Amino acid sequence: MTEKRPPHENVEEEDWTGSIPLNNRPKAGQLTVSSDVIESLSLHLVIVSAAILIGMGFKELLALLQTVIPFATKHNLLGSFPLFPLCMLGGLLVQLFADRFDPNDHIDHGLTRRIQNTALDFLVVAAIATIRLDVVAQGWIPLVILIVAGILWNVFCLLWLARKVFPNAWFERAIAEMGQSMGVTATGLLLLRVVDPDYKTPAAEAFACKQLLHEPIMGGGLWTGMAIPLIAAVGPAPVFGIACTAVTIWAILLFAARNRPDRIS
Repeated sequence: MTEKRPPHENVEEEDWTGSIPLNNRPKAGQLTVSSDVIESLSLHLVIVSAAILIGMGFKELLALLQTVIPFATKHNLLGSFPLFPLCMLGGLLVQLFADRFDPNDHIDHGLTRRIQNTALDFLVVAAIATIRLDVVAQGWIPLVILIVAGILWNVFCLLWLARKVFPNAWFERAIAEMGQSMGVTATGLLLLRVVDPDYKTPAAEAFACKQLLHEPIMGGGLWTGMAIPLIAAVGPAPVFGIACTAVTIWAILLFAARNRPDRIS
């Protein structure tokens, strides 16, 4: 039998086969505490769980806040707020706490990334497995229209707008945004892992920093959770007007920032 070869000579073997050569395998992370006290992986799972617990606490506070706002209670505006962006805020608080009170740096970036990537794999599979095909079949015509329009807009942003906006690693940054826009945050992270598996570009850091502002509002956050109930409450026209206004404001800020002499990457 002839040995299989990559379709292009410049393709690394691990990218072609998916298997990292034995003598080139990176470390998964570093142990930060003695196993006599607690296993390092267990400690990091506890830290991630603490961020999730804080996010759940925020969600309970939103539920309490909704009970004192009659309009929100009637249309369940805050009750539909997703947990994911709140957990991101919890993670930010955990990071701030660690920076302030953990001089020995017990949180290892490598182990945290292993937990992140494992959770991402399960999240993607679970998201695909829970799609209700009967609901999709009932509204397939408007769904197709939305899909085509969304694809065209995202391709335009990827191939043209991203080159104008991002000063470096424009494709890696744009593919993550495209994945999130056409799916969920997990999709964007998955595509980013495909084009930049070792995070050699600043795309992952830029994406994470952007999420702190984006997620609580747009990426499955406040506006995402409230848009559908608002359409049911006040109709589609006002909601569409709010969305167009937001896009216009961000476009103005974007192109104004591009011309600043002190612009950072």
